[in-house]
Amino acid sequence: TEELDPDQLQSAIDQLGGYPLVVRSSGNLEDGRVSSFAGQLDSVVGCRNWKEFLRAVEQVFKSTQTERFKSYLSHQQIPIKSFNLFVLVQRHFVHEVSGVAFTMHPLLGTEECALIELHRGSAEELVSGHISPHQAELNLLTGSVSSDKFQELNWHELRKRLLQIQAHFQHPQDIEWAWSKSEGLCFFQSRPMTAYSLRTDVEELTNADLRDGGISARPCLPLMYSLYQKAFEDGFEDYSRAIALKAFWKPQEKWMYAFYGKVYWDAARVKKYLQQIPGFDEEKFDRNLGITKSYGSKGPQRTSMSLWNILKVLPLVGLLQIEFFLQYFRVLWSRSEFFRKEHDHLHREENSSTQDSISFGLNLQKILYDQAEIETLYCRTLSNSSNAQSLFQDLLPKINALISSPAQLSTLLCGIGGISHLDSQRDLAELSLKLQMENETEVRQKAIAKFANDHYYHSPLELDLTAPRWGEEPQLVESMLKGFSLAGHFLSNPDQSVENQKHRAKKEVERIFLFLIASKASWYEQLFLKCYFLILWKRARLFLGLREEMRDRSSRAYAWLRRYL
Repeated sequence: TEELDPDQLQSAIDQLGGYPLVVRSSGNLEDGRVSSFAGQLDSVVGCRNWKEFLRAVEQVFKSTQTERFKSYLSHQQIPIKSFNLFVLVQRHFVHEVSGVAFTMHPLLGTEECALIELHRGSAEELVSGHISPHQAELNLLTGSVSSDKFQELNWHELRKRLLQIQAHFQHPQDIEWAWSKSEGLCFFQSRPMTAYSLRTDVEELTNADLRDGGISARPCLPLMYSLYQKAFEDGFEDYSRAIALKAFWKPQEKWMYAFYGKVYWDAARVKKYLQQIPGFDEEKFDRNLGITKSYGSKGPQRTSMSLWNILKVLPLVGLLQIEFFLQYFRVLWSRSEFFRKEHDHLHREENSSTQDSISFGLNLQKILYDQAEIETLYCRTLSNSSNAQSLFQDLLPKINALISSPAQLSTLLCGIGGISHLDSQRDLAELSLKLQMENETEVRQKAIAKFANDHYYHSPLELDLTAPRWGEEPQLVESMLKGFSLAGHFLSNPDQSVENQKHRAKKEVERIFLFLIASKASWYEQLFLKCYFLILWKRARLFLGLREEMRDRSSRAYAWLRRYL
């Protein structure tokens, strides 16, 4: 290694403010999210002159040769050659209060509550474990403190700085800090927390149906969570009341939560209402959503098909059919109104540079209102679609019991036509073909710009308000096409594929009916099953299409909102 000039070192020390100094280890693998190396290497405090400084540097480097350090590397399965040690030199800060802050409570797992360990004295005494520190819980949302000691501290400033440090590193932190009257708060070191418990103060939460490309696919910003929470909770409340799962006079409940930067919904609360329905099977419900759960000695919750249970929910059966009917017309009737709103919002956005602050605020308020209305309708459509598919799937075992070859669910529900995202696939295939045939740069750029403008609201991350849309950055479309080309993917018009899938679905229905005719069921049983099958099958397909239409509207509404942020 290259030797350092003593004069340069002394000059750097002078720039720090001179002696006394603190000499710390700073390895390339220290303070990681998996291995922290906390307490494994030496730090030397209070170097009062040049000789003590050199001796401290030597001591820090020698600490990599201890059996304790080698054992730690072995336990973490880290090759010793991969660890490179550096030395960090800091001014020795004479302080009155020293502390360690965990920005997430390590025992309770509550991320809104930081655990603060502090005492009057040096930080070395605290981190060495030689003293028992005072503990306080600092609420990072409200600023409240569980202790009335250390009132000389500016707890508001400490809370603010802890949040800033955690936001910078994007992970819960273990932070060493100190305070004095002359210097105020000082922060020496921050490392990711590597050991903590998950919170147990909540019921059964899940991010099922929110994961694949949704808001739980990555950390969710508070604005995005607030928008989604309102739509989800309003939509589910309206739906549960409409089908008499919940009484109209009962207050609105909390269905959605944000923990650890991710979004979850309350599966336990949903199950509480679904348990009113005869035939409800918790294990089947969880399996359909991909929820893994241990049911203990009691087993999963199941609701019997007793006569009394059936009589209790007879109104629900009728209301469910009414809800299917009404939701279809809600989506249908709101279609033209939606596109009128889209035109108005995009026109206002084009003229936003000339708006005063009052007009801008009113237009933003209008977008927030319309976005919430669209998203609530989308969530209610999701509930109807889920029930339509569940009712159809529940019929298939009865059909399969009568026929020799089981019905293929995936085939029956494929080839849904009229879905809006097929428009972008169709136009993208046409654009790809045009670019292959066109060499003129200006013509190519105009074609890409037109496509990006027509499908302005799409993005690789449509539920992330910080992600740019195609209409804002047409080069995203060009990059996507290049990626397809490099991967050897050939883009084709989806219409023929959809027609082929529709044909397969119809053939599957004909096959099922032929087997049903050959079964031992009586003619009136066959007639009833055929009619019931067709009703449930067509309704399931109808609501799959409506679900995709509302998904498209939702993406457009988020794009409107993004333009105002």
